[in-house]
Amino acid sequence: MAPKSQLKNQARMAAANFFNSTRKSTKIDIHDDSEWPRMADAFLGSVGTADNEYFELHFLLELARLFRVAERVERSFYHKGQQYWRIGFIYLRGNEFKKAIRYFRLSRREDQKRNKNQFTASVGVLRLLEPLWMNHARRSALNFFASLSSDEMRDFVKTFSENHNNYIVGRYTRISWSATQYRFVKRPTVREIIKAKYEEINDLYFRQPLSSNYGAVFVIGSILEGLLDDLFTRDNYRIWDEYKNYFGEKAMYPLATPLGTKIDLLRKLSVCKGYPVPKNIILWMVMIQEYRNLIHPNKEYSSQIYSADSYVCAMLFSSLANIAHYWWPKNQLKPT
Repeated sequence: MAPKSQLKNQARMAAANFFNSTRKSTKIDIHDDSEWPRMADAFLGSVGTADNEYFELHFLLELARLFRVAERVERSFYHKGQQYWRIGFIYLRGNEFKKAIRYFRLSRREDQKRNKNQFTASVGVLRLLEPLWMNHARRSALNFFASLSSDEMRDFVKTFSENHNNYIVGRYTRISWSATQYRFVKRPTVREIIKAKYEEINDLYFRQPLSSNYGAVFVIGSILEGLLDDLFTRDNYRIWDEYKNYFGEKAMYPLATPLGTKIDLLRKLSVCKGYPVPKNIILWMVMIQEYRNLIHPNKEYSSQIYSADSYVCAMLFSSLANIAHYWWPKNQLKPT
């Protein structure tokens, strides 16, 4: 592979060639982003670098710069939302969360220039990711985000993208609660309660046009709490005993403590060799807990940019299936 400095220069030259050739075309309007992203993908494939993220990143960065130059010269608007959106995901996969947030925000700003009130992909993604950035004075959630390995981060981004794409086409990922598959929850009584809560969201929220976004977020948190209680207490408290042995804890499992405390236990266990739940799965739990806390009226008022909506609910609801799928992999994920 060529050195990074050489790849960067090659990417910039490729972006200039693509921009100039595309701008001269009479078949597409380069000011919009309905056509050129597909052409850019084809172009990247033609130069043999479609799978090289470093090349693609600097191709897109240079392309965005050329668009901005053209805007100033021509005094016209070139929509750059797609470039910023794709750059954001490249940085997210690379564990550069601060840069990812920056480019998702730039993408949102571009989208809002066309229609301030329209829901777009960048608006939805920031609904879930910005709480990790804005809502922690000590940045504990953000630090946990940065601790994920490259493979764990890629798995998280892959799942995030799949859930996002399902929402865009009107689908969501759900748990298949067959007679045998939902036994990934060990305790029968807890299993029945969790299943009932889960199906309540599915029936009342996703099958009928009810405005129950806030209630759904709280119930999603309750389901997760039930799953965590079952995880720590199953097999005669085996995982809780591992936690006690590693950290010198003597107390009983804190069954009555808040959801965030239980997630913190898993986050602490993630430093242990052979920890029970991978960090990319714990990150979904962190996002559920963050949003469950965030939508209290006083917190929503103080932030003024967050609120539960159908996108947030669908993404968090789908994440329960991803969490459950890890608990018991035979529980097949089913986009519905």
